[in-house]
Amino acid sequence: MRITKEQIVARRRAKPQNTYHYRGAGPLLWQGKEKVKPFGINEIIREKLLQDGKGNPKALIARDAQISHYGKTPKAFTLVYYPKPSDGEAFRRGSGTTIRGSPGMRFLGSVGSLRINPILEKDQLIYKISYMQGHTKSGKKRSPPRSLVTKYGGWRSHLLEIAFEEAEKNRAKVLLALRNPKIFPKEKAQLEARKKEFTTAAKKAGFVSIERVIIDEYKGYLIGRIEIIATKKGQIL
Repeated sequence: MRITKEQIVARRRAKPQNTYHYRGAGPLLWQGKEKVKPFGINEIIREKLLQDGKGNPKALIARDAQISHYGKTPKAFTLVYYPKPSDGEAFRRGSGTTIRGSPGMRFLGSVGSLRINPILEKDQLIYKISYMQGHTKSGKKRSPPRSLVTKYGGWRSHLLEIAFEEAEKNRAKVLLALRNPKIFPKEKAQLEARKKEFTTAAKKAGFVSIERVIIDEYKGYLIGRIEIIATKKGQIL
């Protein structure tokens, strides 16, 4: 069936339902709801409430889908870090500084997210970190104040902590792939920071990290990356 010109115009003018639901996910989870069902997307499930030194709530971690097994391999899931409701609007505006369709646009009002893609390698379950990124860009007109970004600067460590807890439950290794700083020297400081965050979280969770350098050739170019794989103490490396 062909779509008329009027229908096309109506669709363009319509407010996307999924944008509305994701905008409301953080506040609804803070209100005590255990699950929020955005339009056409997996449920966002309340995972953990974080508190400051005085016992006051400071942030909330959620995930976009429960871990359920299809055969031997669990399905992928995303851990999302939400700020306090009073700070959520600043991060929601900041989400507009990211690329359309990015995690920042999907999880509006959140600080950052971590995506786990489980894979099987010789019958060994591995939690591969597909991405671990913030949901705003600094220096933009709509970016949150730097003081607010600094306030939630530990979000990666908290999400990694949950990731390693899940890995331990399922006897899985955890894999982080990074660009090789020797090939991408301009990104060295950022890559070293991501590496330190990962290895620190692994050690805290009782995992041992091993680093390996991988060099691939793609269309005549050498593509270098570093893989850090963390294994729970007592398991075979």
